[in-house]
Amino acid sequence: MKKLIFIIVLVLQTAFAHSQINKGQWLVGGNLLGMYQNSNYSGNNTYSNFTFQVSPDIGYFICNQLALGIRGIASESLSIYEFNNSSTDKILTTTLNIGPYLRYYFYPNIEKINFFADVAYEYGNSQFQYIYTTNTNIFSSKSNNFNVRIGPAYFLNPNTSLMIIMEYQYTKYVDNSISRNSISVGVGFQIHLGKKNNDQPKYNTTK
Repeated sequence: MKKLIFIIVLVLQTAFAHSQINKGQWLVGGNLLGMYQNSNYSGNNTYSNFTFQVSPDIGYFICNQLALGIRGIASESLSIYEFNNSSTDKILTTTLNIGPYLRYYFYPNIEKINFFADVAYEYGNSQFQYIYTTNTNIFSSKSNNFNVRIGPAYFLNPNTSLMIIMEYQYTKYVDNSISRNSISVGVGFQIHLGKKNNDQPKYNTTK
C-alpha cells in the first residue's frame, strides 16, 4: 500500500513539475457563460433576457504562450417582452456554433495568476421559437459569430487552471439582416497536457 501511494505521488509530482503553456503542448477544457439583461422602454413596457452558454474546446500551442484550437458552443436564450403589464411575448433561441480560436497567455513563466486573451470565429445555426399570446412561430437561421474573450487564469498547479471570462460577441445572421452584440461573463476550466520541454520554466509556487 505504501509503495502504491509513493508511486502515485511520484507520478503527480512529475506531471506537475513544469509549466504547460509551451510549444507542443495541449489544453482541453470548457467554459460556462451567462448573461442577464433587463430594461424598461416606452412607459410600462419591459424587456428581459436570460442566456446560458456551454463551450468545450481543445487547443494546441503552436509556439510558447500561443494556442490555436477549435471550440464548440451550445447556448439557450430566453427573451421576454411585457407590454403595459397586459400581454407577454417570448422568444426562445437555441444555438449551436463551431469554429477556430486563437489564445495568448501574457506571461511567459507560469505564475499562480496569468492573463489571457483569445479571438474566435464560429459558424452556427440558431432556432428561434416565437411564443406569442395567441400562437407560436418557429424558424432558423445560419450565423457568423466573432468573439473576443479576456480574463485571468488561476493555476491550481501547472496542469489545471480556473478562469474568469468576459466575452464580447458579434453575431450576423445569414438568412436575414439582423445582427446582435452581446457581453457575457462566466467561468472556465482548463487542463494543460503534454510532455515537458527541458528549457521551459519551472512552476512558481511561492506566489
